[in-house]
Amino acid sequence: MSISKLDRQIIECLQREPQMSNRAIAREAGVTQQTVANRIKAMVDGRIMRVMVQRDLVAAGYPILAFAGISVDALPIAATAKSLAAMTEIFSITICPGSPEILANVNVRSADDLPLIETAIRSVEGVTDCQLTICETVHKFVAGAGDLASEIGPFSPAHRQEDLDEAIIELLVDDGRLSNREVGRRVGISEGSVRARLKRLTADRVIRLGIVCEPDRVGYDAAAYIFFKGSRAAVETALANLTGRDEVNFAATAQGAYDGVLMCVADKSTILPQLCIEDLRSIEGIGEIAFRPLLRTVKHRFDYIHIGGERAPHPPPEG
Repeated sequence: MSISKLDRQIIECLQREPQMSNRAIAREAGVTQQTVANRIKAMVDGRIMRVMVQRDLVAAGYPILAFAGISVDALPIAATAKSLAAMTEIFSITICPGSPEILANVNVRSADDLPLIETAIRSVEGVTDCQLTICETVHKFVAGAGDLASEIGPFSPAHRQEDLDEAIIELLVDDGRLSNREVGRRVGISEGSVRARLKRLTADRVIRLGIVCEPDRVGYDAAAYIFFKGSRAAVETALANLTGRDEVNFAATAQGAYDGVLMCVADKSTILPQLCIEDLRSIEGIGEIAFRPLLRTVKHRFDYIHIGGERAPHPPPEG
């Protein structure tokens, strides 16, 4: 399915306001409401974009975020990646050219769990090495791009909200454009109660409503992780300089294999290497840079993000 100029206008509207009404979008785009409804349905069905509620990792009980660089042997890389995908602690898996051949996004409940997950990764057939880069402070996490063909399936957070809140969240993870009236009808409460609960969950940074787009279907030809080493001052300078760039979707200070991490997408394949060579390397104190273009995504949980900021305390895990 190709994407038209109108589709881009609709996506831009939803990026600004995910629940913008079809009427408002139609007025801005100069088409009918039915045309807007048809194009949104076609893009959702074609896995080009999706409006959805995304859960915060910290509020869900997974405050520790790490990247695993996984080296594999002569076995087919895809087979090893598929085995790794079965691990619930791994939220995304990407195959990259070069070595390590696999990058995995790992989320766990405690720092004590990291050695356990590293051991579990190393025990997977085909894995020869695993190096962790552990995020310290996440400066930016914009989950606006994702592999919508990757089946995420249901996943229960370690810290659950009230049953009614969970029911509302699950509905809006599936379709973030459901009206409060329709959500209320399905869970058996009033439209006003739905609105109040969503306002509280959003204010407490438990959830965020957003739009996720398939990068290469909406004009982004390149995506890459950039890992780098450097002094603390140099890393902080790099993040201060680069976090505001539109191409940067994720930015964090780290420890372990690397001291800083960026995840970037761009509409031209030349932009991201230039970001490494001209912008990052020019900062005094930045050392080794690992540029890892994304070749194939095997698993991607785009329903979980890092919202950040202050939040209300959550209850202890059940059991």
